[in-house]
Amino acid sequence: MASRTYGQYCPVAHALDEIGDRWVLLILRDLSFGPQRFTDLRESLVGLAPNLLTERLRSLEDTGLVSREELPAPAARTVYVLSESGRQVIPVLSALARFGARRLPVPSAKTTVKPRAAMIAAIIAFHRPDAVVDPDATYRFVLDGQAFDVEAATAKIRRANNDVTPSVTLTAAPRVLLAIRRGDKSLNDCTNSGEVGVTGTKSAIRCLRAAFGL
Repeated sequence: MASRTYGQYCPVAHALDEIGDRWVLLILRDLSFGPQRFTDLRESLVGLAPNLLTERLRSLEDTGLVSREELPAPAARTVYVLSESGRQVIPVLSALARFGARRLPVPSAKTTVKPRAAMIAAIIAFHRPDAVVDPDATYRFVLDGQAFDVEAATAKIRRANNDVTPSVTLTAAPRVLLAIRRGDKSLNDCTNSGEVGVTGTKSAIRCLRAAFGL
């Protein structure tokens, strides 16, 4: 970032000057879910020291990729959000997720697979806007008890809203979704075995599968 540079007049090198340091892309990954408190990021990014997180966030603010906002009462708290420039990194994150999905090793019984990481790597990264049949649909994914709503047209993700009735609800363990993307299993196999639960009309489920290449 600002303190280190590849020193090359090249767009790839310049991008890596800004987002190539350790943890930066994972911070941006988490912020792609929406506003996050410092404590939210600390909880998600296990192994990242608080002082280094502070440094990385400050650098991302300096480069204009992240900004801070104050939420109104009763929340009354500071959150970090992606700026408009920061949101341009989301396709990069998706491309990295697709690249890495089939290269993931099979997780051990002790491996923690976080719902947010699975949503990016197994769902959002595989969005196919040209295959969306119902752009007004909302799909709900429930992973280890955490529920996320995803807009079919844009793949914009947010915490589930109980006031919204989703077109389809898919329930699974995060590691099962990643196993599907690794090619170890198919969605049909997992629904037949009960590892994945899917509720919705047949046409809505077909639309979900088309929109996210499932």
